Amino acid sequence: MWEMRRWSYLDLGGGTEDTVLVAGSGRSGTTWVEELLNRNNDFRIMFEPFWGKQVREVRHFSDHQYLAPGNNDSRFVEPAGRILSGHVRNRWIDHQNTAHLPRRRLVKEIRANNWLGWAADHWPHMPVIFIVRHPMAVVSSGKTLGWGDGLDRLLAQPNLLADHLDPDSEGYVRSLTDPWQRAIARWCIENLVPFRTLGPTRATLVLYEVIASHSDDDIDRMLDVVGQKRDERLAEATVRPSRLARAGASPSGSSNPAVRWLSEVDAPQRRQALAVIERLGFGDVYGDEPMPDAGAAHRLWAQAPPRTSSEEVGNSHGG
Repeated sequence: MWEMRRWSYLDLGGGTEDTVLVAGSGRSGTTWVEELLNRNNDFRIMFEPFWGKQVREVRHFSDHQYLAPGNNDSRFVEPAGRILSGHVRNRWIDHQNTAHLPRRRLVKEIRANNWLGWAADHWPHMPVIFIVRHPMAVVSSGKTLGWGDGLDRLLAQPNLLADHLDPDSEGYVRSLTDPWQRAIARWCIENLVPFRTLGPTRATLVLYEVIASHSDDDIDRMLDVVGQKRDERLAEATVRPSRLARAGASPSGSSNPAVRWLSEVDAPQRRQALAVIERLGFGDVYGDEPMPDAGAAHRLWAQAPPRTSSEEVGNSHGG
């Protein structure tokens, strides 16, 4: 009976203007943010709808597909527009949905980093929240789940490399053989792309560790993006671990996942990771401590080129 209730909904939302896209690397806190924003069950939750193994409409997307802003290939625009406008439903996409008559939808996705700038250009009225978490925390968490380093799926995309890595950086990345360093490099690349193609005119940057520490200003800024205000359920939502959190995790206290990696990553691994982080452009933001340099992160975020007027005109595919 409970499972049937998840599929028996009527999506009353309009186009992509009624969709919020929450994106970030896997294990970066996307599910926790989704649950915080949906604390009042306001949204139809669309869970990772761009995983081709589960969603036939995007089976032709490569894993962590790169799409450059300005790409108008209908093979990608049309299915993405259908999904982001709520016209695709299946048991995978809707298995976490509990709203029955939603007027808005929230897409939670961990495979979108490399096309977020592309999506923001095609559907500029869709709010995008981009979540970034310390690379050592992300990679350490993924390692406990048996995830591979994932680097080859990026190195196999020549357009991504040509657009975002100079030859020396590409050669450096290809020279890495240690799985830990390769996974850190994968994090750097898949976060470098949205830092270069989004920026403050296209999306809202959320630093996981900052909101996990209950920074009122940053939480309020995130709520404002989706038209929400603080309410009595917010405090409970910010301390509740997500349904996909590792056992014992909590956004606050001794099991805080923002600091948990400190006990899991030894000193040699940290030095190895920091060398990659520095080489690939995030050394000013992330160091040997759990908290990022928020000022440096937002300065780097602000370096993305602003949307031009020509990009804003006519980009409403699927919405």
